[in-house]
Amino acid sequence: MVVVGAGVAGLTVANLLRRSGVGYVVLERHGRAQLEQRQRASVPPDELTTYRFADDVGWFTVLADAPPPRYPLFGISRHGFAAHFGRGPSASRFYLQCPVGDDPQTWSDERV
Repeated sequence: MVVVGAGVAGLTVANLLRRSGVGYVVLERHGRAQLEQRQRASVPPDELTTYRFADDVGWFTVLADAPPPRYPLFGISRHGFAAHFGRGPSASRFYLQCPVGDDPQTWSDERV
């Protein structure tokens, strides 16, 4: 499983995956030094691995003016990964794993 971002939502998902016994890797574009300077970063030194590219994983991400869930929601299936996280009191971020190069503009309403 791939978790994009070592922010609050990403680390929450990583912890949930670990508790569920699911292998994962956290991808973060910033280096360890910058992460350690952020007040919210709390990654144990032996848990952080940095990957620069994930050429075999595609993501469709939407930041929406929609009520956040009470708890982070995520799903894993043979089709990939999907998640819904709160981004403040009145916003949500949605993640959907998709094939690399897939164009959401061509998706049917049924697929969405």
